[in-house]
Amino acid sequence: MVIITLYCAYCGSDALVRDGHAPNGKQKYRCHACRRRSRENPTPNAYSETRREEILHAYQERSSLRGLTRIFGISRTTVSSWIKKKSLNFHLSTPLCFLQTQRIPLPRRWNWTNSGPLCSKKRTTLGFGLPCAARRVKW
Repeated sequence: MVIITLYCAYCGSDALVRDGHAPNGKQKYRCHACRRRSRENPTPNAYSETRREEILHAYQERSSLRGLTRIFGISRTTVSSWIKKKSLNFHLSTPLCFLQTQRIPLPRRWNWTNSGPLCSKKRTTLGFGLPCAARRVKW
């Protein structure tokens, strides 16, 4: 008869008792010393590094988060958390001199739509449609 001694993954004690089965069929154990539960040969429930890089590369190729969900069968929140972590690591490894933005001088009264001056013919205040205070004319 072969006797296999198992040790607790947390405290190292050999006082383990069988405590049912996990949904995937693996035996679960409970430690009498620290009262924690563990599995027999636990596997990490994380994606491999190569799979993660493959998914992030597909995202960098302009795939949408919903498209990645359909193609790879992965949650959008998982992908977005990976993207946040990767961008945080990029900003931490980049020197501060590269993170500064440059100001581009624009002509006076520049409009981003490039459709002319900011005020219309009636000289209204931006966004409100009210006449400008500088030019009060009777209507």
